[in-house]
Amino acid sequence: MRKGTDVPRKGALKNSKARQVDNTPVVLTPGTFYTSPGLGIGKRGVDLLKCYQGEYANDQRNGRGVYKYANGYATYEGEYKNGVKHGQGTLTFKDGSFYEGEFVDGEIQGRGTRRFNNGNRYVGDFEMGEMHGQGTLTFKNRDRYEGQMMRNKMHGEGILYKENGDVYRGEFHEHRISGQGTMSYANGDRYKGAWKDGKRCGKGMCKFANNNRYSGFWENDTFNGRGTLNIPKQGIWYDGQFVDGKPVQTPTKLNIFWWVCYRFVWDLPCNCLCCKARQTVHATRVGD
Repeated sequence: MRKGTDVPRKGALKNSKARQVDNTPVVLTPGTFYTSPGLGIGKRGVDLLKCYQGEYANDQRNGRGVYKYANGYATYEGEYKNGVKHGQGTLTFKDGSFYEGEFVDGEIQGRGTRRFNNGNRYVGDFEMGEMHGQGTLTFKNRDRYEGQMMRNKMHGEGILYKENGDVYRGEFHEHRISGQGTMSYANGDRYKGAWKDGKRCGKGMCKFANNNRYSGFWENDTFNGRGTLNIPKQGIWYDGQFVDGKPVQTPTKLNIFWWVCYRFVWDLPCNCLCCKARQTVHATRVGD
């Protein structure tokens, strides 16, 4: 190039013919663009598939711009600072997924929205490109999780709203319901206690919609171990061992109790429920 013209930066095609008219950008063939730093806006790159188009300052990408990656898999549109993605931006992938939100020093960092190609959607905190912190993860099947995330997984305290109407509040571990928590079922049942890998496991209490209650140990989502089952409508109270949801022992002793109110004691007319017999069946081990 003649004296006084701008020299193309490293990366311009070698042995390419160039021309310059006044202050217009130098155009290098074939299809490679170079912009003089003083002009502020332009394109640069080895080819159009991985070029940057946007604002420059101090010979670096600064301001807003668009960058298409060489492999064609992603396009970034947003803010730059000192040559790297920094500020608000959108990273769109070829498969239709995208991230929209904050970038810090070239990394996905801060608050943002991530839409996956399987239909899942996350809104919340990110750290080094991963879902990490507080956020809301909505699944394709319309289940929704609100709570703590760790390295792209539900982990810590959170709430899971299931599409079928069940609601779980409690602890999660490695993307599964594990730890202590409460599940309110759509059918009216309510369980509070220990969980493992999405199932009731350990010590817990469940009040069923029909007013039956079980308190004790669970395994694989059913009664297993020592527990107490109360069936008020039948006046039954079983306290003993369970295996796969069934009592191990048969009742060996009956204790019948009668509760009455003062009106009954004094032989006064009364139709209250207190004056009706209530019995409790207490099961104990043979020999107890």
